[in-house]
Amino acid sequence: MSAEETARREFFRVSVPEAEFIPFETDIGTFRVLEISERGIKLDSDRELNLEQWLRGKIVFDDDQAFNVSSQVIRVSRSDQPNHWAVVVEAMNLPMSRVVAFQSYLVRTYGPSSESAN
Repeated sequence: MSAEETARREFFRVSVPEAEFIPFETDIGTFRVLEISERGIKLDSDRELNLEQWLRGKIVFDDDQAFNVSSQVIRVSRSDQPNHWAVVVEAMNLPMSRVVAFQSYLVRTYGPSSESAN
């Protein structure tokens, strides 16, 4: 198993349903959070971002709590939606307790199917 595959499985990822829209607001635009884990987020992007590119901004949770986040792009792939990309970033400064609380809420509300594979 590669180091990237190990890292992907190291953290618990949960899909964020559209009804629970969580924005990641950066200086280059606002991205929708598709999945969230303790160390990373998967974003929906209408532009292709570069590997290792840094994004700095804030994530605003459903209770209007906002957290400044620095992140680095670690994976980019085409989305099923035309002219969109799925961008995975390693997020620094993301409070683990807040992420775990949000993940727990999503699983309780939407069931275990909100848990992501891998």
